[in-house]
Amino acid sequence: MKTTHQIAIIGGTGRAGRYLAQKALESGYGVRMLVRNPEKLIYHDDRIQTITGDARDVSSIRTLLDGCNVVINTFGQPVKALPLYSEITSNVLAVMSEYGIRRYIGVTGGSLNVDGDRKSLVNRVASKFFEICSAK
Repeated sequence: MKTTHQIAIIGGTGRAGRYLAQKALESGYGVRMLVRNPEKLIYHDDRIQTITGDARDVSSIRTLLDGCNVVINTFGQPVKALPLYSEITSNVLAVMSEYGIRRYIGVTGGSLNVDGDRKSLVNRVASKFFEICSAK
């Protein structure tokens, strides 16, 4: 399959980011991934272009999104840090507007169930709640 779409993933070292990158590659998409700490990448695939940077830095977001068609944000809130998700999302949406990118997907690990996942009791209850609320 010819790669026609380039997907940007923010937060590629987390469980959700890794899972989505793998699924995107299996579907024939190109993947660019923004990572703060590349040493945390537990898998390596030559088809993934990694951009080392920080999602709070607009220049890192610009570098990541250049040439992409879709943005998937799997950014995880660092423990004990001030809440950052809204600020990062605002920056991402601004750069998307500059580049004419119209597809944005926000994903949290709490709502993603994958093999090998070991959620705490609180996260399991919340995940079940999301599942019930989003049932068709």
